[in-house]
This record gives sequence, structure tokens and C-alpha cells, in this order.
Amino acid sequence: MFVREVRGADAEAVARAVMGLYDPALPAPQMLTPKLDPNPALTRQLFGALREMANGTESPLVVPALLAWIHDHESADSLHRFAGLLQGARFEFLGHDVPHHALRYFGADIAGIYYYRMVTDRGTFVRTFWLTHDQKIANTFQTRE
Repeated sequence: MFVREVRGADAEAVARAVMGLYDPALPAPQMLTPKLDPNPALTRQLFGALREMANGTESPLVVPALLAWIHDHESADSLHRFAGLLQGARFEFLGHDVPHHALRYFGADIAGIYYYRMVTDRGTFVRTFWLTHDQKIANTFQTRE
């Protein structure tokens, strides 16, 4: 969930792509164009927390259950590779969704879903963050664009 790149069928991305065919207001994040970031401070915080996690630091902006999952499931080598990917990365705000039904990750209620394009020297990715009411990261993952 943290550093994996979805190379095959990503159920959420496929569902959003199909929804976008029927309702253009619901495109898949990969189809979104960058927008003016309404909260650049939040964006800096999110990617700062991502860098902290990749460097093995426990960020206060991440729910404890996600930190525990990363500790238990991600190798030091994969975190090191991910930290390298983040070096020099450029982040573009793509959009924000509010869940229309109860949504939880790692025991935390989700208040918002944020989408960013992450442009690196190794490729372009869409990074999704699920945030709690107090804007802590309850889950995050990326897909290759």
C-alpha cells in the first residue's frame, strides 16, 4: 500500500475510469489535469510526511496503525529505493474528493481523498492520500501514470 506501484489491474482506478465514461464529473485521477493547489501548506506537509516515512522516521502526520503496517511490511531496501524516488520529485495537485459513505483505513475515519501527480526522473505517478478529519494520513499509495 505504501510504496507499491500497481502495474496490473487496480480495482479503484478501473472503477473510476468506468465511472468517468458514464459521468465525466468522475474521471480517474490519472485523467485529471493539474489545478491551482488550494492548500500548498497541506501539500508540503503530506509530502514531507511521505519523505519521513521513506526515511524510516515516524511522522506525527500519519496514523499509528499505518506506521505499524509500514514497519511490519516494508523492507529497509524498499524504503530506501522509495526515498530515492522522492528526491527531486515535483508534485502537482490534481483534485480532492469527499467520501459519500463511511470509509475507514487502518481504523481511522476518512474525511478526504487527495490526488497528486508526482513527476520523478523514474517516471510519473499518481499519489493518493486518504486523510482523517484532523488531516492525518490514514493510507496512501501510488500508481504509475
